[in-house]
Amino acid sequence: MKKLILAPVALLVLCTTVFAQKPDAKQAAAQKAYMDTLQYALGVYLMKSLKDNGMTISNPAMLKKGMDDYNAKAKLMVAEASIEPRIAAYQSLLKDGQGKIMEDMLFNLLKKQPGVLVMGNGVHIAVVKNGQGRRPDLVDTVVMNVVGTLADGTKFIDSQKDNSSFMILVNQLVPGLQGAVMEMREGAVWRIFVPAALGYGAAGNGSSVPPNSPLIYDVALVSVRVAKH
Repeated sequence: MKKLILAPVALLVLCTTVFAQKPDAKQAAAQKAYMDTLQYALGVYLMKSLKDNGMTISNPAMLKKGMDDYNAKAKLMVAEASIEPRIAAYQSLLKDGQGKIMEDMLFNLLKKQPGVLVMGNGVHIAVVKNGQGRRPDLVDTVVMNVVGTLADGTKFIDSQKDNSSFMILVNQLVPGLQGAVMEMREGAVWRIFVPAALGYGAAGNGSSVPPNSPLIYDVALVSVRVAKH
C-alpha cells in the first residue's frame, strides 16, 4: 500500500512545483480541478483498501474526524499506540465471524443434499465409493490420498500434487477426521465435512487454515497398516 501511495504523492509534489510559477486564471482553475480530482481519487483508494481488508464503515463522521484530527495534529480521542492493536483485534474478530458464517452456510446446504450421512459428532459424509477391506483402529497407520479444502475452495493440503500418498497414524488426524476414517474400509472414497470445532478450531493452522474454519476432505483410503501390539 505504501508503494502505491508514494506515486501519487510524488506526482502531487511535481504538480505543486509546476503550478507555483504565477499561474493565470485558466492555469489556476486547471490546477484546482486536477488537485480536487486527485484528492477524490485518494479518498476512493483509501476506502477501497479498507473495504478490501474487511473493514466496515458504520460511522463515516467518526472516520472523517479521525482523519481530520490526525491531519491537524490535534489531540486524538484514543492513544496513538493503541491504534494498531485495536485494528488487529478487529481484523481477528472479522476472521472469526467469517468462519462461523461459512460453516453455517456449508452445513445448511448439506442438509438439502440427498445421500449425505451425519455422524453423531456432527461430521457429514458423502460416500463416493465403498471399500471392501479392513477398517483402521485409532492406533493404526493409514495410507491415503487426501485433498483438504476450505469452504471457499482453497486447498490447504493435497497429497496428490506430487503423485504420492499420505501415511499417518489415525490418532494424529484432526478429531473429526479420525472418527470418519475409522468408519472407512480400505478402497473407500469419501468426502468428509468437518465442523471447525472438530478441525483446527479457534486457533486455526498457521496461514493455511484461518480460525473457526470448517474443513472438507476428499479421502481415498488406500491401505491400513495394523499397529503391532
